[in-house]
Amino acid sequence: MTLPYPDAEFDAVLSCGVLEHVHEPDASLEEISRVLRPGGTFYVYKLPNRWSYLEKIAKALGMYWHGSLPNDRIYTTTSAAELMRAHDFEVRELRRNNMLPLTLPGRIAARLAGAIWAANRLLARIPGVNLLATNVELVARRR
Repeated sequence: MTLPYPDAEFDAVLSCGVLEHVHEPDASLEEISRVLRPGGTFYVYKLPNRWSYLEKIAKALGMYWHGSLPNDRIYTTTSAAELMRAHDFEVRELRRNNMLPLTLPGRIAARLAGAIWAANRLLARIPGVNLLATNVELVARRR
């Protein structure tokens, strides 16, 4: 699908919870590269981590997990970085993030949100532990 924008139209593009669901990620990244100016920034958040313990729990409980639908893709930090490089992006930041569930119901979520986010930031910094994070995130620059 061609986006309705001219070449090099944007300084930045944000992908949040989308790239893992597209039918043709290579074609999507080519189109994103086309509309992003050289030197522009591509922010990619919420790519599902292949090793996420929460995805494994969801699968075991019969809930939706990334990889259960035909177009779903899951990533590692290595595969995400390789995909970006294959489409003329230079990865500037690459991390695993979100160790704890972020979708708690109602009042529980409201009371615990700050503590959960703080714990997520702390846990994501611990090597080894962060291998099990929910997401891979990256910031890349178009060459």
